[in-house]
Amino acid sequence: MTKTTRLVLAVSSVVLLVPIGANAVSIQPRTVELDARFNFQHTGVSVDLPAGDDNYGVTIFDLDAGVGYFVNSRVELLGALVVFHSSIDNLDITNFGLKASGYYHFNASGNMIPYVGLGLGLLTHGGDSDFTDQTEAIFPELSVGLRIPFEDIVSMNVAAGYRHRFSAFGIEDASGNDFFMGFGISFFLRGGVGE
Repeated sequence: MTKTTRLVLAVSSVVLLVPIGANAVSIQPRTVELDARFNFQHTGVSVDLPAGDDNYGVTIFDLDAGVGYFVNSRVELLGALVVFHSSIDNLDITNFGLKASGYYHFNASGNMIPYVGLGLGLLTHGGDSDFTDQTEAIFPELSVGLRIPFEDIVSMNVAAGYRHRFSAFGIEDASGNDFFMGFGISFFLRGGVGE
């Protein structure tokens, strides 16, 4: 088990062990949120080549910025712009795309709100190589996290998760599995935190 996998499992365990309470803090229905997240991830990539499979390990930083809408106090739909940047040997690749996610927030005692999420996305690529021109698909993106709201209109967010990437880095016949850790901040433009 890698160090990253152990860290993802530890954060996931903490989120799932937060006690559930009847009188808990939650997000008000119809809340609109402006969300920005910074993720760190390690990707294991396997490329099918005529001479045999080749494997790479790549560390990536990505930025997601989006707008979310709470259908009710537990379910949120979020659309985001995504920018990934990675460097593999002498190859620089910048990915731009869109991601759609759904989150389920649990009612919890105290002022931390645990959540789970499912997402999918599409990325386009830029780089200095002719073989990095494929559109990349992300599915599934699974995440667990904690919201720590304060002042009723701001929330600090931490998350851990997994995503599978088809045509990873824009390379045909490449696939990737990411384990990521992230943190971010949300501003509630309408609505916010309630009891």
